[in-house]
Amino acid sequence: MTLASWIVLALVVLGVVLLVLIALPLLPKLGRLKRAADVAKGKAAEAQALQAELERLQGQVLDVQTKIETLRPAR
Repeated sequence: MTLASWIVLALVVLGVVLLVLIALPLLPKLGRLKRAADVAKGKAAEAQALQAELERLQGQVLDVQTKIETLRPAR
């Protein structure tokens, strides 16, 4: 191998080592982000269930209001 090939190989190895050294401190943050995303998904599912319950209850309120209007004597 020529000197230029050795220099290129050394630069590639140095680049990989630097990338690993930069990425290692970020791994715990990535784990926290993943857990936060899981919590957010759970909250979104809970919000969706509550929204469905709200719509069901609003439908019941409208039904009751309609029944009241039909039973109320005309003035």
